[in-house]
Formats: sequence, C-alpha cells, structure tokens
Amino acid sequence: FFHSTLLNMFLQKRFVHPISPVSGIAITVLLSLLVVLVATFGRPGLAEAVTFLLIAGYITATFMLFSSERLVFPVVVPVLAMLIPYLFISGYQLVVENREKRVVRNMFQHYLSPELVDRLIQNPGQAALGGARKYVTVFFSDVHGFTHFVEGNSPERVVRILNEYMEIVTEVIIENGGYLDKYLGDGIMAIFGAFDNDPEKLLHVAGSFII
Repeated sequence: FFHSTLLNMFLQKRFVHPISPVSGIAITVLLSLLVVLVATFGRPGLAEAVTFLLIAGYITATFMLFSSERLVFPVVVPVLAMLIPYLFISGYQLVVENREKRVVRNMFQHYLSPELVDRLIQNPGQAALGGARKYVTVFFSDVHGFTHFVEGNSPERVVRILNEYMEIVTEVIIENGGYLDKYLGDGIMAIFGAFDNDPEKLLHVAGSFII
C-alpha cells in the first residue's frame, strides 16, 4: 500500500506538502488560546459546544485539505492543545463552584429550608452583602412566664424543655420558608420573605403565625 501510494503520487504528480513547523506551532497556539478564552469567560454549555466544534472543525478541515490539496497539517498536537486546557479549566471551575456551593449550604442549612438553600445556591447574589429593600414578615416569639418557670425548676429541666421548644418552633419556621435570624434567650426571631418576593405568600405566612 505504501509503495503503491508513492507510485500513484509520482504518476499523477500529486505530492503531499507538509506545512512548515512554524505554521504548525502558530496554529496550535492560536487554537489553544481560543479554547482558553472560551472556557474561561464563556458559559459552561457554550464553552463545551465551542470547544467541540473547534476540535471537530479542525479535524474535518485537515482531512479536506489533505484530500483536495495534499496539504499535511498536524492533528494530534493541536487537538491535545485544545482538549487539555479545556479539561483543566473546566475541572478547576467545577471545584471552585462546588466549593462556593458548599460554603453557601454550610452558612444557611441550619437557618433555612432545603428549598431556599437550593435557591441561594442557584443564585448566590441573593445572599450578597449590601442589603436590599423589600417587604418581609418578621416573627418574634417569647415564652410567657419563663422567668417564673426558671426559678421553680432545675437547670437541667429548664434546658431540656427549652431545647424541645426551640426545636419544634424552628422546624415550623423552616418548613414555612422562614429564615431563622436568632435565638433571644427564650425567644426566637425569624424573617419570612427575605429570599421570596411573593407578597401573597408573605400574607399567608403572617396570618398563619397569628395566635
């Protein structure tokens, strides 16, 4: 096959022409830079699609140029120069993104319902510093006669009952989409609507806590 190919080239006077090493290096560097820019600044889905199109388009172009013009372009090195940076940058971004998600989840998982935590992970800007103006429902609770109850019971019993009370009320707050702001001794402060802009839901939550 090798010898027949050489004979065919001599008879038809169609010889292969490898491009110069400098041109090969320039093409490799250019393609690699394009992938780095797309993977760094592009959206994940867009970066993946563009990188795939660049690799597939370059391989297709090299075969077409070889078939029509007998030009030989490097294939393996340019493809690796596109694929390796993309995998490295995507892997790094995935690690950083997962780390940010873990930070947000660790910050709010004890104070918010799982649905609200997932919403914050999808949109971390809602938890950014700086504040925002919005209508919210603020909930305060206080145990009636708590001071008299503490004076007439042992510390162990007081702590056990207070913990049971805090756990029950906190679960109700989180189940209703509230944000646990703080414990105030025997009191609880919570906020509803800090991460939800539905006014009907705020009115419903406010009414459900009126006793």
